Amino acid sequence: PTLQRIGKQAPLHATGSGKILLSQYSDPQLEEYLSKGLTKYTEYTLTEPEAMRAELSSVRRQGYALDNEECEIGLRCVSCPLYDYTGRIIAAMSVFGKTSDMTDARINTEILPKLQKITAVISSRLGYVPC
Repeated sequence: PTLQRIGKQAPLHATGSGKILLSQYSDPQLEEYLSKGLTKYTEYTLTEPEAMRAELSSVRRQGYALDNEECEIGLRCVSCPLYDYTGRIIAAMSVFGKTSDMTDARINTEILPKLQKITAVISSRLGYVPC
């Protein structure tokens, strides 16, 4: 059974949705978050501030985030942002599953395109208009 449950708090730096939210932090906000330390949950958890900065740069560039067994061994997650009418990220939507089901190929060809389409529709209903 998974440790992550709907409604349960999870670490920002070790989850797809958390990385989405962290990706919009200002430099001072991010430095404050990083200064508290990044708890290691699995052998894959990013715990070095520079590695997390690089990861968040990648999230901003690609427009989605992955959790590659960083929060829990055996689970992968892909997350996309939800934007409000001001263009601010207000939440994220994720799909997670067993690593055997969440292969790179399946994420890239099946899951991510559908998730991006759904989050675009929800964001537009929140008043977001892409640039």
